[in-house]
Amino acid sequence: MENVKKSKFWKIYFCVTFCVIALITAGLIVFSDFIRAYEASQPDNTAFDYVGSVTKEQLSDMLKSGLKESPYSLEKPETVISAYIDALPEGDYECRRMINMGSTQNPVYGLYGDGLLLAHITLAQDSADKYGFSTWRVDKTEILPNNLRIEKKTYSVYAPVGSLVTVNGVVLTEDQIADKIAYPFVSEFEEQVGAPYLVMYEINDILSTPVIECEKNGMICSLAESAVANELYFKYPSDETKSYDIVAPEGSVITVNGVTLAEQFASDIYIPYTYSTLEEGCDNLPTARKYTVSGLFSDPQVAAEFEGIPLSFKFDSQELTYTADYPQKLLYSCEVTVPYGSTVTLHGNDCSSYKTTDTLSPYEMLFGGIGEPPLLEVYRIDGLYLQPDELDVLYGGISVEIEAEQDGRKWTYGAGYPEVSDQTVEDLALTFIQAYFYYTSQGKNNTAANMENAVQYVAENSELSRKIRNSAAGFTFTPPVTSAVYNVLEIEKLVRITSDSYVCSIEFDVDQMIYNVSRDFAGTVTLYIADFYGQPKVFGMVIDNN
Repeated sequence: MENVKKSKFWKIYFCVTFCVIALITAGLIVFSDFIRAYEASQPDNTAFDYVGSVTKEQLSDMLKSGLKESPYSLEKPETVISAYIDALPEGDYECRRMINMGSTQNPVYGLYGDGLLLAHITLAQDSADKYGFSTWRVDKTEILPNNLRIEKKTYSVYAPVGSLVTVNGVVLTEDQIADKIAYPFVSEFEEQVGAPYLVMYEINDILSTPVIECEKNGMICSLAESAVANELYFKYPSDETKSYDIVAPEGSVITVNGVTLAEQFASDIYIPYTYSTLEEGCDNLPTARKYTVSGLFSDPQVAAEFEGIPLSFKFDSQELTYTADYPQKLLYSCEVTVPYGSTVTLHGNDCSSYKTTDTLSPYEMLFGGIGEPPLLEVYRIDGLYLQPDELDVLYGGISVEIEAEQDGRKWTYGAGYPEVSDQTVEDLALTFIQAYFYYTSQGKNNTAANMENAVQYVAENSELSRKIRNSAAGFTFTPPVTSAVYNVLEIEKLVRITSDSYVCSIEFDVDQMIYNVSRDFAGTVTLYIADFYGQPKVFGMVIDNN
């Protein structure tokens, strides 16, 4: 009986205990659910839980959807998105209540990373639960890309006036021109005369290295090196500039727009001047040298001096070439007077094409009207680059002595008929002149005999013969005593002017005594002697006395 009582006790005990435990467990479950409902009704918990679950990939997706349109007109969307994503901090984001934003029904929280406010999180309240608590959900997340630490660059782009400039394919307009500068790559020859400008575009807020291109009139403008980062200078296309050739005598001092042309602009091209055929084969003929100046925007002013003489240039606008003639002041000329029919050569080259129609007749006064006097002919040669100092004259195959005079760069040559040695002619000349002087000094003393003694050496019927005979009537004196002492009586020159005629020059100096008066009679007598029926006779005479 006692055992039965004990068994019932324990049954009751265990039932009560189980019920108590069940009630406590049920209470704990209900309390736990209540607590969860309560916590869910707290917006801070909802926001913190949400931020704790956010990853960088999720933020990147938000950026991509939020930046469908690039906020930078010169950047491509994918470039901007990539720059923003790269700027996003890694995980371990923080959540903070934005007290001054939102409302009780829509509180706002901030998502922070690396100290930066990355996004605004707005919550919204759901309906009340079984305990009467309202639950919260994330209504929207607003990414804040402008708060990211993104490096933004500024580029200064200098481009030719009138060019088309693009940045990442976007054409810049004239409204974006901020300034203009003088063209920094102008040739040294145009620094003082002005050159085109470059316009300057200032491009701000560039996130990545841009693709900047420039063209003008369909020609690509090359990019010049710059010592300053993010400054780009585009040059004018090559077809906007010109290249000029300058041809001037070698050794000239040339200036282009007032700037002296240095040796570096000279080429190895030497251009011979068009010289006379008389200088063919000669050495040391002057040449012109070619210089080239490139990169000019306008026709330059070209000047030069050669051996101190200013040069004049001819400009070929088609070939863009300046050509200077050799200075006329430096050219030589010569005039050559030689016996008619001579052969004249200069530097070994025939001068016949330079013979003029001019003739001289220095022996005309000797002829006395008998026959045609021998002539001298004249050569005139101009435009010589070298001194005409290698002149040769042949007459009848005989080399003729030449007398030269120089006046600056003008040379004058004179050549008479060649000298010969003919004793018969020389004897005739000396005998005649002594007989003539004796005849003219005796006056009326034995006039006829003295006259015949003189005219026997003169050609009959010549003008000279008539003058000697007629002179007898003019004698009015009869000196008692006449004497003559020849200090000088000699042949100075005997030249052959034709195959059988000569011109003879005789120098004389005579001391005469007339009426006890001494007279010094000196000078030169020139005789024209020619063959007269097989014998040499005097045809003409000219006396030049001091």
